[in-house]
Amino acid sequence: MNICVLDLTDSNRTFLKKIYSLSTDLSDREVLVGLTHEESERYLALSDPVRNATPEEMQEHSALKERHILTRVQVLEAEWCLRTESPSVH
Repeated sequence: MNICVLDLTDSNRTFLKKIYSLSTDLSDREVLVGLTHEESERYLALSDPVRNATPEEMQEHSALKERHILTRVQVLEAEWCLRTESPSVH
């Protein structure tokens, strides 16, 4: 099965995976955590620094960014709990 990927460089993709920002959904599409594939594509488009965003687009970007960050923090907290409650035996 082929993964539907977001428009990211390999280095950006690697970095986002390392910081728990990038995942795949149930349809095997690449997503930013907390967002659908379509929302992830929209977020990336709105994140373009050369884009002349309208006030509505800036508000949309902020809402998507907030949801992505809040979900990412929840993922990091869950990962931290798993690691501290069940540490590896060395």
